[in-house]
Amino acid sequence: MAMKAGFVSKTYDAIIQKAQVKYGIEFSLIKAVIQAESGFNPRAVSKKGAKGLMQIMPDNYKALSVLDPFDPSQNIMGGTRYLKQLLSRYDAKLPLALAAYNAGPTAVDLYR
Repeated sequence: MAMKAGFVSKTYDAIIQKAQVKYGIEFSLIKAVIQAESGFNPRAVSKKGAKGLMQIMPDNYKALSVLDPFDPSQNIMGGTRYLKQLLSRYDAKLPLALAAYNAGPTAVDLYR
């Protein structure tokens, strides 16, 4: 499903709002990560095996309480929890946290 330029899905807003409240992450940031990672496709699978709306890697499912990465609620809650952990790890430095979310913390720690 192609998205029109400037159009952002509202389909998952209720779940995003729950994640915002639970983890204290801005609604717009969660939504931007979903847009960047999957384009709001809950069935998205990356070349490296990341799955779902927030493109969670299989190695992280257990730690993030994700049983079904294609379940929008589990994926958004797990992805937001992971983003919160990364923001904490990188002293709330958003560029580093987002880089770690996308490329992995190992790469960010290595190259900063």
